[in-house]
Amino acid sequence: MRHLSRITHSVTAPDRDEQDFEEQARQWAAEINPDDPVAAFELAHLYDHADRPEEAEAWYRRAIELDPSFADAYVNLGVLVKRYDRTEEAQELYVSALRIDPDNPTVHHNLGALYWELGDFEHAEEHLRKAVELASDDQWNCWSLGRFLYESGRSGEAVGEGVVLSTDGVFPAAFFPVSQ
Repeated sequence: MRHLSRITHSVTAPDRDEQDFEEQARQWAAEINPDDPVAAFELAHLYDHADRPEEAEAWYRRAIELDPSFADAYVNLGVLVKRYDRTEEAQELYVSALRIDPDNPTVHHNLGALYWELGDFEHAEEHLRKAVELASDDQWNCWSLGRFLYESGRSGEAVGEGVVLSTDGVFPAAFFPVSQ
């Protein structure tokens, strides 16, 4: 695992040039266990953050191949393919992740956002509400549900459910749960 922390640290370092990145990634790939799904996932994450989608996709798929129950790999691969307008594939990946981990708020959030985009408002609301239920302290989940209700002409319902308009400047016109 020590190599994984080196990968994560280096990907966020702003002074990495393209050649250095290539060399470092090859070195780390050789040093880590290529049959470890977590290592494959971390390498995928590295490539994803370096805007190398083909390599990222290959490593996320490798992580899934090594551990078909690795829900986060399905989620991240779903986010990646969605970014490139492969919406149907993203939906399949999120549904696979949901089967593995039905209480994962990120999966519910991503599915809710995807259904919203597709115009399936019933399923969008169901998953956005579930994301908030599972992780009510996550501002992004609350913002998404509040925004969905607001854009659906139901901002009064958002307030009635304990979600209020924020003026903190971090998420302008965002919704957050009322502190209990």
